[in-house]
Amino acid sequence: MEIAETKKHVDADEILGVWDTVKDKVSVRVVHSKRNQNRLEGMPHKRFLNLSVIFHLVLQESESGNATLLIHDHTMEHWGITLDLLWKAAMKNLKAEDFTIQDLTKVVSDMLGTERKEDDFIGGMYIMTNKSRCFGASALLRTDLLEEFAERVKKDYYIIPSSVHEIILIPDDKVLGAEYLEKMLREINETMVEEEDVLSDQVYYFSREKGKVEETVKTEHEKKSQESGIKN
Repeated sequence: MEIAETKKHVDADEILGVWDTVKDKVSVRVVHSKRNQNRLEGMPHKRFLNLSVIFHLVLQESESGNATLLIHDHTMEHWGITLDLLWKAAMKNLKAEDFTIQDLTKVVSDMLGTERKEDDFIGGMYIMTNKSRCFGASALLRTDLLEEFAERVKKDYYIIPSSVHEIILIPDDKVLGAEYLEKMLREINETMVEEEDVLSDQVYYFSREKGKVEETVKTEHEKKSQESGIKN
């Protein structure tokens, strides 16, 4: 508990409160399981594909960012709750959180200040994140919104974890394959994304028939990395 360790004179009750008063402030983030293997010890988490879902307590919200506290096992002990209760509260809060899906070309146009015709879902890539654009890759857990998007575009689609802050959705037009996209993602992670913001080198896939996010077939690069013990 970072804040309690730096301000030992502050009583834990003052920071953590009681469960019934703070459960609406629990949020989730997704991190890479292997990259955070040591960090995950001593904290509640749930596995999701090759990722892990961790929990934070939002202490203060502002336009410049939120002040949060990472939840550890001893935090749950303080509240007297189980991982199941923590998970249910976090998922309820996540479902109430605002997420947006925008055509990537529109996002770029807005950033550059150029005009673009307002068409709904006409491009080939879409960026999905939360309202604050901070740790918005938790969108991977919003199956309801991912299903809605699939119905809008009438296609299955690839999901690129471009960083811990957002994901990119690419409808499967049978042109770009998983191996090509994973090669592109690795290059982006190595050259354009800050190390602490890298989420995964794995591309995911959303199937309308299955209604869920899955890992794509592992590439030869991934297989060799796993065999040699290299962390992805």
